[in-house]
Amino acid sequence: MRQYTKKDISKEELEKILEVMRYAPSGHNAQPCEYIILKDREMIKMISDLTIQSFRSFRNLMRFRKLLKPFVSKSLYEIMDSKSTALGMEDMIQRYASGEDVIFFDAPAVILVHVPDMGGLSYVDSTIAATYGMLAAHALGIGSCWMGFAMMAATKNKKLFKTLYIPKGRLIAGIFTLGYPKNKFHRLPVRNPVKATWSIGAVS
Repeated sequence: MRQYTKKDISKEELEKILEVMRYAPSGHNAQPCEYIILKDREMIKMISDLTIQSFRSFRNLMRFRKLLKPFVSKSLYEIMDSKSTALGMEDMIQRYASGEDVIFFDAPAVILVHVPDMGGLSYVDSTIAATYGMLAAHALGIGSCWMGFAMMAATKNKKLFKTLYIPKGRLIAGIFTLGYPKNKFHRLPVRNPVKATWSIGAVS
């Protein structure tokens, strides 16, 4: 959901969502996730600004993609070399400059998940917990959206960590919006057929 009404989400509703997230499974039942609930518009705007700034930095980096090609992965180079990437980022930068919230879509609440920095594994427990929260929100009639761009910009941003009092050795491993949907959907988006391989046991 990327379009929300102006209706606020109560503390009681947020606590119900967090209670479901508390029961999300985690490796070794370590329960590493901690949450920051943002409703302050200035704080949310700060993260939006950081995200747009990361777009500008990446856009500038794209100008030197030919020189960087030997030093980046093939998939990253393809992203940097794509015209659609450049056009999409420029469009978001311009729309944001005109006052449109292209990052959080004016959502009334944003939840950040932070966990100990364990490299790639850091994102497993946080993603499971966030998914539990998004499904719980749906059960309450509240829409949500995973904020990938914001997460990439905020993951280890020192200024943001200081502002939010996030301890050293942790990283932001999940960000999602919450808000009452402005639109009603009458069917699910189209899904591709399942791609699965069935094991038939060892070949004798």
